[in-house]
Amino acid sequence: MPPADVRIAEVSAVSNIIPVLKRSLRLLEHLRDHPEGKSLSELDAELDIPKTTLFRIVKTFEAAGYVEMDPASGKYVLS
Repeated sequence: MPPADVRIAEVSAVSNIIPVLKRSLRLLEHLRDHPEGKSLSELDAELDIPKTTLFRIVKTFEAAGYVEMDPASGKYVLS
């Protein structure tokens, strides 16, 4: 993952960008910047990602072991 001062949102518009990949990277960066974790509701409110897309990205990262949910708080954190 790039350093905290490099963000995917700052990348200039390029015609060959894959939108869902860009959203996925924004989610990872957001979780990196919030080590206390975020619930799906918080992520939905804070990121400009459609809720169904956000859910599918989170579940994909969870299945791949990049993200895990704290069962006590219901918040997602980087693994």
